[in-house]
Amino acid sequence: MFRRVSWIIFLSLDAVLVVLYVAGYFAFYVRSNFFWWIELVAVFLPYLTIGVLAASIFLLARRHWKLLIVHLALIVLILVRTNPIERISSSVKEGPDDLTIMSFNVPRWWGYLMPEKTAEMAELIAEINADVIGLQEAPISFYPDDPPLRAPSYLSVLYDSLGYGTVGPRTSGATYTPQPVLSRFEIQGQEQFTLQNPDDTTATNITRTVLKWRGRPFAVYNLHLRTFGEQKFWQEDESLLLRLKTIVPYLKRYREAYRARAWEVDRIVERLKREDLPVIVCGDLNSTPHNWVMGRFSSILRDAFGEAGRGWGMTYHTRMPVFRIDYVLVSEHWDIVSADVVDAYLSDHLPVVVRMRLKD
Repeated sequence: MFRRVSWIIFLSLDAVLVVLYVAGYFAFYVRSNFFWWIELVAVFLPYLTIGVLAASIFLLARRHWKLLIVHLALIVLILVRTNPIERISSSVKEGPDDLTIMSFNVPRWWGYLMPEKTAEMAELIAEINADVIGLQEAPISFYPDDPPLRAPSYLSVLYDSLGYGTVGPRTSGATYTPQPVLSRFEIQGQEQFTLQNPDDTTATNITRTVLKWRGRPFAVYNLHLRTFGEQKFWQEDESLLLRLKTIVPYLKRYREAYRARAWEVDRIVERLKREDLPVIVCGDLNSTPHNWVMGRFSSILRDAFGEAGRGWGMTYHTRMPVFRIDYVLVSEHWDIVSADVVDAYLSDHLPVVVRMRLKD
């Protein structure tokens, strides 16, 4: 009797697990309109995979072959998408002439007091020794008079002491960008464009910076896609977490964020398709590798960490990184040498560092 009851409980829980797994897997292919909720499920797909694997072991012990085959097929699907063998067996070897780029969401408000934050930032950048740095939520202002560059000290140390240069969007007056790009070699120019859905009050700023490396120009797009908002669901008082009046507003916010992000990505991809230079896209995409945003980008770009990443790879949250939402994406013009997520306590995100080279 006990075995029968336990088997019924397992089948019930396993059915829920499989349905959630399939929904999360197909979020990669389904645009966030009516089915926006599967985007939330997709965020947890790696951990649902662990559940499917555990269920497979149980089914193997019970010798329930038909259900075991279904579960193994689900695991094969995720292996095909993530392709861990390609990451492990990457044949591109590091060389002294590789281009190193770092993408890092590092807002002013997080972490240390400013003197300590500045010192830690300088130490991190000196250790990584990146050629190009794309920062998000890190505003630098540009003025026609002196000083031409104005920023918090944790940013100004990059161009004052560490040899990086930057330029602002083309304009006749003062301006600023929250997504600056800094480089140790020639910057030919930068433009900033704003994405704002007519039905939305929130705008997203994107920079396109043209740089020249070894005589060849290329474009760096620096993005910070639509967020869910500063207040997080898990930051609510524990007594309020399961109350309907707490959950519903968050679900509405998530729905609008997924829809807005899908609109933004459509506009960006349309622009990238017209690009005539080799492209690097870096930034905080607020999406995991299994969300529709990455499905859309994958039609024209490659995920550097997905192709040549080393280690765990999760970038958010710093205290316990369990989600990968920060990326470096590249066009077909590049060979990816390596990709790493680096430990740092300057932000609630971790930086992504990628080494690459232009194909001959």
